[in-house]
Amino acid sequence: MLQANYRHCERFGLLPLALLSDKMKIFSILLLLLCLWRNSTASSDPEEKTVWSGVPVNFTCQQSKNDNPWFGWYVNGVIITSSEVSYKLYPSRESGPSWARIESSILQITPLKTQTNLNLSCNIIYRAGTRKEAWMLRVLEQPSLFVSNSGCSAPLEGTVCTLICQANYQTNITWYIDTKRIQNGVASEPSSIGSTNILNITASRRYHNRILRCRAPHPELTEALQTKTVLTVLYPPSIVSGQTSQPLSTTLWCEADANPPANISWIDPRKNHILSETTVLGDNPQGQGNLTRSELPVDHTNTGNRGVYKCIAQNTIGRAEALIDLFVTDGKRLFYVIGLPLLIGSICCSCFAVVAVCYSRSQKKKQKTTENDSDRTYAVAHPEEPRGVVSILDSVMSTRSRSELPATPKRQQSPDISRRPRMSLPRVY
Repeated sequence: MLQANYRHCERFGLLPLALLSDKMKIFSILLLLLCLWRNSTASSDPEEKTVWSGVPVNFTCQQSKNDNPWFGWYVNGVIITSSEVSYKLYPSRESGPSWARIESSILQITPLKTQTNLNLSCNIIYRAGTRKEAWMLRVLEQPSLFVSNSGCSAPLEGTVCTLICQANYQTNITWYIDTKRIQNGVASEPSSIGSTNILNITASRRYHNRILRCRAPHPELTEALQTKTVLTVLYPPSIVSGQTSQPLSTTLWCEADANPPANISWIDPRKNHILSETTVLGDNPQGQGNLTRSELPVDHTNTGNRGVYKCIAQNTIGRAEALIDLFVTDGKRLFYVIGLPLLIGSICCSCFAVVAVCYSRSQKKKQKTTENDSDRTYAVAHPEEPRGVVSILDSVMSTRSRSELPATPKRQQSPDISRRPRMSLPRVY
């Protein structure tokens, strides 16, 4: 270390001493001692920094180019003069505008697992003096997160698979599917070297192509470590079918959602297998597998093509079927087959309704006439007794109507001369 500083002080004109007189030699030695003393005392408080074992990290010292600086790197008091296994010293670099050039020195350190604490310093000697930048490095094992899957590489629908997430440090591990946290089927296991969390999940087609994340925060990291696992679920096909009609033809179609992709075939009403091109629509959004589609054009003007068609989708996991009934008729036949019977039926129903209404009214009228005749006959035979129901109702209604009329003043009856007793005049003989 003394020799190194001796060489660097030589840069500032303090050496060689052989060319100087005795007094100048003493003065130069005093300056050299002063240079060494200032180099050892001019320092700042070390900056604490956490580094990971096996992870390279760069440290930089800078000084103005006009000061003609010299940079010396020290690790635990030992100067680094060249690159070693754990240290890599880069040549000095210049940056900035021409009137304010900055010279920089970069040292790359790759801490080892055996190292726990490192004292790193950068000594800068320049024309106006010296200064020191120091770091206190705390070496930790590099945090890691690992996920192992048991039967979850390509599970069948309905089976239970297990995923194990392990961290080499103590933390709280959580599981997510896409961005939603998973609460069910999660269990933690104690570990002396870190943390372990187990997820048991039942494979379903709604989980196909979904992303499972294992997340583990670390106190020394701004962002939590996480792993990503894409689920691939194998399941049998499910079919959606339909038909599209045109003036002269009809297109039958089937779409199958399956993983692996399904092959689609057709069977016509005469039980013949029909080859049709199957189009693989590819991977679909989350929750769907591989969609395949097949279309079958049929000439419906030919009556022999009408009937029930069967669409069959099959993959290595299973198969599914769908029936499509092709029933197409022209306008005239449709009228004679459907419209004419409906028209005749509606006319018959209307006539029947009219006859029923007329018959009902005639019966009511006939019954009313019979009741009135019976009431009159009974009243003539029994004048002192109340008459029939109809007569009683008539009397009640007449009485009610008279009571509702406004009262009119009674007229003074003029004496009826015709009702006076006649006077007998004496006869004259």
